[in-house]
Amino acid sequence: MRRLAVLTVGAALLLAACSSGDGTASDGSSTSGSDPSETTSGDTTTTIEADAGDCPVGTWRWSGEEFQRFWDVIASESGGEFTATGDITVEFRADGTFTWTVDYSITIAAGGAAGPTTTLKGDLTGSYTTDDGVLATENLENMIEATSSVPGVDPSALGDQLLIENFPLNESPFHCEDGNLVIEAATVNSRTPVTLIPV
Repeated sequence: MRRLAVLTVGAALLLAACSSGDGTASDGSSTSGSDPSETTSGDTTTTIEADAGDCPVGTWRWSGEEFQRFWDVIASESGGEFTATGDITVEFRADGTFTWTVDYSITIAAGGAAGPTTTLKGDLTGSYTTDDGVLATENLENMIEATSSVPGVDPSALGDQLLIENFPLNESPFHCEDGNLVIEAATVNSRTPVTLIPV
């Protein structure tokens, strides 16, 4: 079964939490960070070789404008309204390891008014392969802190599900074009290309 992108799962969780609650954000946000020692299934960490200089080796940025465009696609397919701020940086190293650095917030909107917000900040590390033009990841270590004012949402559980169980880079077709990295990211019903620019 194809894994949905992290942001898609987040949208579903946030919408579900709002619909099951009273529609009003809590007065205080709770905060939780995932245990850096937690990894995906498997007892050992493997190093996956990648050719130096080959796409996608390098450091790439998912800019705020492109990030919002991705959320607009999710909104059109899910019926929600989302405002995304911040960006994401990912470094793919030639030894087959990567670091995913996030600092962004997603705000649910209702009738044009801002609603509850979920924020993710920190690093996620792991290893990757690029067989047959498909980006796959494993051995993920989550060091990202999640905060949320969405009623009924546990930030720790949300962060683990978003960043470990449904990591956005996993099983995503990709290519490099005009010096940029283009990833076919999963949305609710399809995939949409997202462009990451070199840092």
